[in-house]
Amino acid sequence: MRVCGRQPKLTEEQVAAILEWHRQRKTRAQLARELGIKEAIVGTVIWRRGQFKSAPREDRARNLRERRTKVERLSARWL
Repeated sequence: MRVCGRQPKLTEEQVAAILEWHRQRKTRAQLARELGIKEAIVGTVIWRRGQFKSAPREDRARNLRERRTKVERLSARWL
């Protein structure tokens, strides 16, 4: 199977950990040091609240189902 695009820099678990640590008021520098990534990546995760354009490969099918259901529900509501 051929997959387009680049590999995600963070796993779902890492994203969840960043968001949880942020709630505990750790600084971006602390989070970046602990995970061994750049502060900019931590900032992006926090700013986007862990939501990205595409889901990780392992969750893609579930994510697509959820999005389609949400779109159908919204379409039925507004059209």
